[in-house]
Amino acid sequence: DGPDGVITEDDQDYLTDKADNHYGLGLNFGTSYKNISLSVVMGMSFGGQGSVEGAARKRAETYSNKPAFWSDHWTPENTNAAYPAPEFSDTYDRESSFWFKSSYSFRVTNFNLSYGLPQKVAQRIGINSAKVFLIGTNPINFFNPYNYRDNASAYNVYPNLTTFSLGVNVGF
Repeated sequence: DGPDGVITEDDQDYLTDKADNHYGLGLNFGTSYKNISLSVVMGMSFGGQGSVEGAARKRAETYSNKPAFWSDHWTPENTNAAYPAPEFSDTYDRESSFWFKSSYSFRVTNFNLSYGLPQKVAQRIGINSAKVFLIGTNPINFFNPYNYRDNASAYNVYPNLTTFSLGVNVGF
């Protein structure tokens, strides 16, 4: 049958054959020099498209905040806005290529930097060994396609925490 001249949900088609990321790469490496050592865990994903999720696209209510990108929405005074008017959810809440983003991401998920006190120095102060270490969890996000959320979590959930721990390990 030919076109019926009416646009309905029956006229929907796939916008892309790629969803989210198709490929992932983990990089784990460590190195040491004399008494200093460093180990790093990094992750990268690529090869697909993501989308601004539906919860972030919905109109703000009294019980929910919205991402900062909505501050540049269409109004009669702001006709060159980057985003549509949030009052008309039936037009922008549908999935469309307008909301697509590259879902490439690259981040350091963990690192451990440590310094071991030389054996002779440790013995002089009456201990067998001592090591000072700094550990970082989610410390660096090199590339995040979403400017309103952490790329490792969704918009409307508590974000991944970045933590740093400093410690000393002493052996007697």
